[in-house]
Amino acid sequence: MTPMRFGRLERLFRHEAASGMVLMLASALALVLANSSLAGVYDLLLSVRGSVRIGDFAIEKPLLLWINDGLMAMFFLLVGLEIKRELLDGELSDRRRAILPASAAIETRRPRQTRSPSQPASRSAPSRASGRSDHSPATARRRETSLSRVQSG
Repeated sequence: MTPMRFGRLERLFRHEAASGMVLMLASALALVLANSSLAGVYDLLLSVRGSVRIGDFAIEKPLLLWINDGLMAMFFLLVGLEIKRELLDGELSDRRRAILPASAAIETRRPRQTRSPSQPASRSAPSRASGRSDHSPATARRRETSLSRVQSG
């Protein structure tokens, strides 16, 4: 690689949005691989085992768990540090500018609604295999027919 191309690549990675672009590209590549004819290779890659050993202490996990546990922890650490920097020195250091993002980040929880005994139970979700609800009229008729056959036979 020539020094000129390396300089362009270095400028690209110094850009503020470079890490986001790399994350988006990696996500897109993972989606394409997982949903293509290379899905088996992708699964094999994620099942490769890696380990860290220090004396008698050892951690051995598949690559998928290293990504989930380690890289995600580092990602959220960096997000937290970025938020702290913005609150102390950046766009969110002024309270008027921070009110909207802060209010959007606060989760409001509503109490869970419980049904009273007089309310009918909600219908169950359609089963994946048949695409129909387990409580559909057709299912009820089939059960009744099967039951009457067993009783008469």
